[in-house]
Amino acid sequence: MTDYPDTWRKPPFIRNSVLRRGLWVAILAYVVFTMATLPID
Repeated sequence: MTDYPDTWRKPPFIRNSVLRRGLWVAILAYVVFTMATLPID
């Protein structure tokens, strides 16, 4: 008999974990780059 989990968990939008983490790194790099190049007088 198979033991099923007690709670249901939504599957991730991007199943590939490397691609998913790479997307977060790219977003973080974009935010850091835009904040670093923001002209402040």
